[in-house]
Amino acid sequence: MAQLHRDRRCQRQGDRIVDAVGSPLRGRPRTALGVDQSLRSGAQRLGARRHSSPDFQVHQRRQEAAADARRARRGFKRPTDIAWLPDGTFFVSDGYGNTRVAKFDKNGKFLMTWGTPGTGNGQFNTPHSIATDKNRRVYVSDRANNRIQVFDENGKYLDQFPNITQPYNIHVSADQYLWVFSGPLDKMLKYDLNGKLLYAWGTHGTAPGLFWAVHSFSADTDGNLYTAEVFGGRPQKFRPKPGADPAKVFHPQP
Repeated sequence: MAQLHRDRRCQRQGDRIVDAVGSPLRGRPRTALGVDQSLRSGAQRLGARRHSSPDFQVHQRRQEAAADARRARRGFKRPTDIAWLPDGTFFVSDGYGNTRVAKFDKNGKFLMTWGTPGTGNGQFNTPHSIATDKNRRVYVSDRANNRIQVFDENGKYLDQFPNITQPYNIHVSADQYLWVFSGPLDKMLKYDLNGKLLYAWGTHGTAPGLFWAVHSFSADTDGNLYTAEVFGGRPQKFRPKPGADPAKVFHPQP
């Protein structure tokens, strides 16, 4: 057991608790017990302190685990996108400040998280957008790694679509294709769910109908496409032409 000492900031005199100079303390004392100074070592921040007492190490590790859980539940740092499953389960790509995906149930209860910084499978460098398909697979736009990664709903790595230049925003359509907007290329890309490129369109510029860094897009039930441009500083609406090829029109999942 670690040696304990009385904190000199407070002490008991009969039924009273007083400070170091004998003045009565109002309210609850700040600290009543501490670890003997001879056992202290290392940095003083949580997660970096180490002590010679095995009992204290166990307690400290529990504190670290609890802190990790709190960060997982609450520690968003500029999240980038959100996607739902039909039962209300949802996923958040957390995004600019973190490198992870967080999963919640329909009531907002935190369930799990996955992802670390890097280039390996299941690692991210700016997870910027997220989508799901009817088989409950999760697609993550790993923007700075120039790829899209595919997971099951519990974070198990399944596949990746490499060599996609900075995918800014992604959606799975009602007919189960993956639509991607590449920011630097200023192009809309359509893939099947095995990662095969099927179709691309778009040209850089500021004139109507051209693109300059589309950061997000969506569509309504009539197939009208809406885009939001970062550097163009505008939204645009695209209406399908009469007789347009349905395979080239994006329809969102219900």
